[in-house]
Amino acid sequence: EGDSLWISYTDGSVIDSVIFGEQYSVVSHGRYPNGTGDFQELFPTYNDKNVLSNEQLLTETIFIFPNPANDEVNIKLNGNASMEIQMFGMDGRTVIPTFSTNGAGMISLDISQFSGGVYHVHVRSDDEEITKKLIIANN
Repeated sequence: EGDSLWISYTDGSVIDSVIFGEQYSVVSHGRYPNGTGDFQELFPTYNDKNVLSNEQLLTETIFIFPNPANDEVNIKLNGNASMEIQMFGMDGRTVIPTFSTNGAGMISLDISQFSGGVYHVHVRSDDEEITKKLIIANN
C-alpha cells in the first residue's frame, strides 16, 4: 500500500529517503539513472543496474521472469494472435494444462506448490511454437 524508506547516519541526519506508493511484482521502483536520478517505475532488472526499458521484455514473443522463480512467475506475451500455453516438467509430464490467451498481455502463475527444478513453458500460436526453460528454486 506504500511506505517510506530512510537511510541516515547514527546522528539522525538523512543520507537518502524515498516515499513510495503501492508496489507490484512486475514493476520495479528505483532511481534512474541507476543510483543518482529521480525515483520512478522501472522494468524489473533482478540483480542488475536500473534501466528504463527491458528490450527483451518488450520484443520477444514470450518473456518469462523472474527466472529462476520461487512462488510466482510472470509470462509476458508480445504477440497479437491468441496463444495456447502449457507447462511441462523435465520428465515430460504436464504440470499446467493447456490454457488460451487473447494475445499480448501479462500472465502470473502460482508455482508455490511445484518442486524445485527445471520446467518448460510451451507457447503455441497460429504462426509459431516456442518453448522456454523455467527454473523453479523452491525446495
